[in-house]
Amino acid sequence: MEVSEGLLYLGGISADSLLERFGSPLYVYEKDVLINRFRKMINCFPSDEVDIHYAMKANYNPSLLNLLRVEGACIDAVSMGDVQMALEVGFQPQQILFTGNNSRFSEIEFSMERGVPVNLGSLDLLQQYAIRYPGTSVSIRVNPGMGAGHHTHCITGGPDSKFGIYQDRLNDALRISETHSLKITGIHSHIGTGIRKTEAMLEAMDLILDAAKRFPDLEFVDFGGGFCPDCGSSLFARYLSGGAFDAMIFISLGSLDDPEIGKPDIHYGVESEVSWIHRDDSTPRIRIDVDNPAEQNELFERILEGVIRPD
Repeated sequence: MEVSEGLLYLGGISADSLLERFGSPLYVYEKDVLINRFRKMINCFPSDEVDIHYAMKANYNPSLLNLLRVEGACIDAVSMGDVQMALEVGFQPQQILFTGNNSRFSEIEFSMERGVPVNLGSLDLLQQYAIRYPGTSVSIRVNPGMGAGHHTHCITGGPDSKFGIYQDRLNDALRISETHSLKITGIHSHIGTGIRKTEAMLEAMDLILDAAKRFPDLEFVDFGGGFCPDCGSSLFARYLSGGAFDAMIFISLGSLDDPEIGKPDIHYGVESEVSWIHRDDSTPRIRIDVDNPAEQNELFERILEGVIRPD
C-alpha cells in the first residue's frame, strides 16, 4: 500500500480505479503483503521443525486461505464451520487443529469423523473424549498460571481465565489418559493478545516446556499469543490521505505502559461521542465535521504547530 500524488494504491492499482470497477464498500487484500509476511515469519525458524497455524477466525476468505495453504501454512480452527471450510479449500486433515472453547461434544465428533486432530481445554471434555475414543491421540490446552495482553479482556491465561487445564491439574489429565490408554501428543498454550513485553511470552514458554516433560508421548508444543506490532493493537497511527494530517503521528496513550505521560489540550471529533459519555474536565471540545474548510484547516495547522494536542 502506498500513496502517490494524493492517491491510494494497492498492489500498484489505484483505489479509485478499483472502486470504479467493483463499487463500494470494497475490501481489498494485497497478495504480496500476505505472502511476504508469512515467509518472513516461517524463515525465522529452522526448516521442517515448526508449523505456523493461521487462526481462521481472523479472516476466513477462501482466497486468502488458499494463498496460505500454498505457502505451507496450517490452520487453527475454532468451529465446525472453520474445519469444513479449511477442508474444502484444500487443507489436509492433519494440517488443521481444532481448538474449541467449551465445545459441544458434537463438535469434537465432527472433527474426529474427518480425521482432524482436536485440542481439548478442560478435564471434563478430556474425560468425555477418553470414553468415546480410547486408545487414540489427543492434545490439550494448558493454562500456565499467567497471562498477558493489552487489555484484561484479551488475557487468556492465569487464574482469572476460563481457558485451558490449569497447570496444577495436569496430573488429573495424565490419570485420565492412562486410564483410557490415550496418548497426549501435544500441549497448547495461549496467554493473550497484544502482548507488549517479550518477557511475558518467554515466561509462559518456560512454564509450558517444563510441563511438557511430564508427557511421555509428546510430539509437539504449541505456543499461541500475539504481540502488539502485528496483532492489530495499535500503538500509533498515521493518516495517508494527502492532507495536513499526513505530517502527524497519533499515539494511542491507552496502549502505553504509563498513559499519564500525556494530557490532551482538546477533545476533538466530539460529534461522534455517544450520549452517555460525560467529561468533568474543562478541556475544550471541538467538532471536526465543520462545514467551513478554512476553519478545519486552521484546526489542523494548530495541531501541527503543537499549539494543541488532541486526545
